Amino acid sequence: MAGLLTIFPGAGSQYPAMGRSLHDAYPVFRDTLSEAGDVLGMDITGLCIDRARGAELGSLRNAQLAVLAVSVATYRVMRAELKLAPHLALGHSLGEYAALCCAGAISFRATLEIISRREALIREDAASAAGTMTWVVNLGRSEVEEICSAASTPESRVYVSAYDHATQHSISGQTAAVTIAAKRLEAAGATLFPLRGSGPWHCALMANVAVRLRSVLDDYEFMPTRFPVISNLTARPYPSAPGEMRDLLARQLEMPLLLADSLRWAECQGTRAAVSPGPKEVMKFLVDKNSRRIRAYGLERAEQLAALRDALVLAPDDLGRVAANCLRSINTTPNHNHDPQAYRDLVVEPYRRLEAVYLERISSGTRLAMSDVAGMADTAEAILRAKRLPPDAVFDSTDRIWCGKFAAADVTAETAHV
Repeated sequence: MAGLLTIFPGAGSQYPAMGRSLHDAYPVFRDTLSEAGDVLGMDITGLCIDRARGAELGSLRNAQLAVLAVSVATYRVMRAELKLAPHLALGHSLGEYAALCCAGAISFRATLEIISRREALIREDAASAAGTMTWVVNLGRSEVEEICSAASTPESRVYVSAYDHATQHSISGQTAAVTIAAKRLEAAGATLFPLRGSGPWHCALMANVAVRLRSVLDDYEFMPTRFPVISNLTARPYPSAPGEMRDLLARQLEMPLLLADSLRWAECQGTRAAVSPGPKEVMKFLVDKNSRRIRAYGLERAEQLAALRDALVLAPDDLGRVAANCLRSINTTPNHNHDPQAYRDLVVEPYRRLEAVYLERISSGTRLAMSDVAGMADTAEAILRAKRLPPDAVFDSTDRIWCGKFAAADVTAETAHV
């Protein structure tokens, strides 16, 4: 069936009082910020909700820890209030740590400590101090790569550090090379957005930091994720082996981010909706830009919860429509199975049984339960596959069967662990 992606923002999404709305409305959000403050020995709550302290977010350490804390706190609100369970997660740069934390791979305490130590390693590194990073918009991948290559010398290099969309990238490197590349990119028609206070993240200049970070990660326990988390490095899910997880997370710092490829893979796995818990809606924008099939939603304010519930959470009143959609989806999709016996056994007969169940429930006035419609939807999906529809068409049909919504899931064990 179609699935839900949770996608977390990276550093740069912070803004003054970014956590105020959810902090004022939900105890779990307040408790999460308090927990972060206790772990770090600093007033994370004030940093995230006090507009007067906005200037403090200019510090890389403060910005990263605040975005991480707000993202995890927002995810906890989403799970507690909407009981939506993602089938995949993804994070952009720093957001990958939030994704792994919320998927149960790393405890919240460990994630906060790792980010704090990671920032210290970056600050101590001479190569990172001598570099910078810039967003590049409205220019294709090959042109950006060629210009960066031409602008590099043995003494000063610039790299493509993120592939966010076919025409949206970031470049990182030593300041002199980035400056030369930026002028040539603008001349080629690109629009540039320098990232103030940033270093040359996600490129070869961070190799020494990545090695040191790998040693830091050995100090923390890593567990298999409860749901797949897509790696920025491979655009595929993290493996379950702790050593391999640590390797990918460390190398992320010195390798380009593959967001566009990650979203393409998520779409091919049936993702048809995405929620971005955390400040700003940059991830929503990038999902919208990369995919016509995935409906994207931001979650950073309390008033957005009601709209998300209406859009994504299956309600009792929806169950009758789901049951009717099962029959409708089969009747309105083409057949590509030209084996008469297989078509009769796998399509016609299951459809007749499904129709009989539906008509019996309608005629008797029996109220449909979630287990009833889940079974009907499973049968409908099996029939659609038996008709040999392309995978994307099956996912699109199951998304319509479920009205673009998702059933609530049990959150007790997950909330305790995250």
